[in-house]
Amino acid sequence: MSALKRSPRNVRSPRSTAAMVKHLPSAVAALLQSGKGPTKLTKVDTPDGVKAVPLSDWLWDNSQVQAQAALDTDFIQGIKSGLLDPTNYGGYTVQDAVYCYNAIDYYGIAEVKATDEDLRKFLVARIESFTE
Repeated sequence: MSALKRSPRNVRSPRSTAAMVKHLPSAVAALLQSGKGPTKLTKVDTPDGVKAVPLSDWLWDNSQVQAQAALDTDFIQGIKSGLLDPTNYGGYTVQDAVYCYNAIDYYGIAEVKATDEDLRKFLVARIESFTE
């Protein structure tokens, strides 16, 4: 156990999906019951309207430009080759820390403005996930 106490700003990385995933089913169920959301969450019609494809396939197929751009960054290529400049890694770490530092405030603003109770509960849980 660490001798350091955790402060509200000593938070987990936003890349930890555990906090978000446990609240997602109730948010989706609420959308479906209220009629606010789509009736099919696993399929999406293609632009020509001929057939439905799995949502994950549609998202993957329609994000290839962004995926390739991410793979082509100096950061990823440096990791791949083992020649990543430590300064680049340090910059990424600082960027991640700044996001974590500000995330609680940003989720708090969204929570105050939320008019949907399920969304508000989701945002509160997300805030708590950063402070656990």
